[in-house]
Amino acid sequence: MRMIADAIERGLLDANYKADLASKRRALSAWGTVERKGNAWTWQWTGVGIPAKWLPKPLECVSNDAAWLALEATVLVITRDVRRIGAGG
Repeated sequence: MRMIADAIERGLLDANYKADLASKRRALSAWGTVERKGNAWTWQWTGVGIPAKWLPKPLECVSNDAAWLALEATVLVITRDVRRIGAGG
């Protein structure tokens, strides 16, 4: 009986993890989209209202997930800096 409960718990954790990733990607898609370029993955900025010359150059990553994580980290730095100068709250 314990094995069945463990399998259900692992399944629920996996489903929650995937739902969390999907939610993060939907939110990040306002900033950019992840795409494959040759052997690497990178993101392309979308219209975020910040001039492109002020946005960091997208990084090349080894996987789709790594590119989303790099985009997320970059967006966090940008929003932190914008808030620091008083433009975002």
